[in-house]
Amino acid sequence: MLQSDGEQEEGSVWEGAMSAAKWNLGNLVTIVDKNENQINGPTRVIMPSLDPLPEKYESFGWAIREIKGNDMDDVVAGLEWAVGQPGPSALISHTETGHPISYMRGDYHWHHGVINDELFLQAMAELNEPVSPTPDDTWLPGHPAERAGVA
Repeated sequence: MLQSDGEQEEGSVWEGAMSAAKWNLGNLVTIVDKNENQINGPTRVIMPSLDPLPEKYESFGWAIREIKGNDMDDVVAGLEWAVGQPGPSALISHTETGHPISYMRGDYHWHHGVINDELFLQAMAELNEPVSPTPDDTWLPGHPAERAGVA
């Protein structure tokens, strides 16, 4: 299950967390994307009592591990750890909003931002992803640019 840190403000999250521990759901793993932003601002401003998040899950009977969510090796290691736990487990995934795009990094506005052609091209350049300078099939998700003659 994937959750956001802003979502942790919902009572249903904690009702589910209590139930998972009660029923000893060892096959349940949640990843909480803790980027410290939500749609209307930083979580420390919107809901300053969110932290300490790991201790809250632990108090509900969950196994806890904190990971660097922008580091896929750490994410995989965390998931491997989680599936070996006897009860429910939570990975608190510390991430950065918009990583690694320069104009998006850390900016909560990108939870609902609209990208234009110029910003798209800048992002793709920063990701070293070849795309045509004008909208075409190379702009589609998962499109193999090398087959389109873009290099």
